[in-house]
Amino acid sequence: MNRLLLAISAILIAFLTLSCDSENKKETTDSDKKSDIDTIFDEDITITEDADIITSEDEDIITEDIDTIQDFDDTTDSDTEEIDSDNNDSEQTYDEDNDDSEADEDNDTINTEEENDFETEDNDTTAECQDSETQNIPCGLNNKGNQLQICTEGNWIDSGTCNDPAFTETEPNNSIVNATIVIPGNYVSASLTVGDYDVYQLNLENPATISVIADDGFGGCSGDTRLTQISAEIAVTMGVNQAILPENRLDYNDDYAPVCSALMHKNFAAGSYYFVIEDYGRDNEYSYFIGFIQE
Repeated sequence: MNRLLLAISAILIAFLTLSCDSENKKETTDSDKKSDIDTIFDEDITITEDADIITSEDEDIITEDIDTIQDFDDTTDSDTEEIDSDNNDSEQTYDEDNDDSEADEDNDTINTEEENDFETEDNDTTAECQDSETQNIPCGLNNKGNQLQICTEGNWIDSGTCNDPAFTETEPNNSIVNATIVIPGNYVSASLTVGDYDVYQLNLENPATISVIADDGFGGCSGDTRLTQISAEIAVTMGVNQAILPENRLDYNDDYAPVCSALMHKNFAAGSYYFVIEDYGRDNEYSYFIGFIQE
C-alpha cells in the first residue's frame, strides 16, 4: 500500500514539475516576444528617423538641383541672346561685304571699259604720248609704207607725207634697157600675162644684205612664179631669155612657201643687180608683189 502511495506521489510531483516548467517556458516566451516587439518598435523608430533624415537631405539636394537647373536656363538664355546678336552682326557684315563686292565688280567693269577704250585709242594711234616723241606707222599700199609721226601736246601728228615704197610697175619692162628700177625697201605691185616676164634693176649705193620676195601682197602666193637673178652682160649681149637658162643664171628659186618665190639673205656690194619674174609655163595671168627687203 505504501508503495502505491509512493508511486502516486511521485507521479503527482512529476506532473507538477512539468506544469511549472511549461508555465516558466511560456512566460519566457512571452517576455522574449515582448522584447522582440520592443526591439522592432525601436528599429521602426530608427528607420523613421533615418527616413526623416533622408527626406530632409533629398529635399536639400532637389532644391539645389532645381536652383542649378534654373541657373543653367538663365545661362542658356543669355548664350542664346549672344548667339542671336552675333548672327545678326554676321548677317549685317555679310550684307556689307556683298555690297562692297558688288561695288568692286562695278568698279572693275568701269575700269575694263576704260582699258578697252584706251586700247582702241592705241590701235588708232591717238593714245597720249610725251611731247617730241617720234614713231613710224605703216601706211600706203598694203601698209608697206612708213609714216613718221611726232608727239605734239600729247597727240601723234603726221610729219610730212607717207614714204610709200610700194608702187606699180610700168610695162614694158622685159629687158635691161626698160627694167623697173628699185631700191632697198621698195615693194612693187605688178602682173603677168600669157608669155610675159618682168625685169627689175636693184640699185645699191652701199653694200647691203637683201631678200627678194615675190608673194600675193599678204605673205601668201597668187601663182606659180619663178624668180631668177641674171647676168647683165649676158642679158645685154644674148638677151634675157638666154640669161635665165640654168647654165647662165646667177641664182634661182621656183617655190618658197608660204610665198611664191624668194632669194633670201643675199649679200651685195654697191652696184646694180637684175632679177626676172615669170610664170613657170608663161601660160597664166595673175597679179603679184615683189619686195626688196634690206636686212
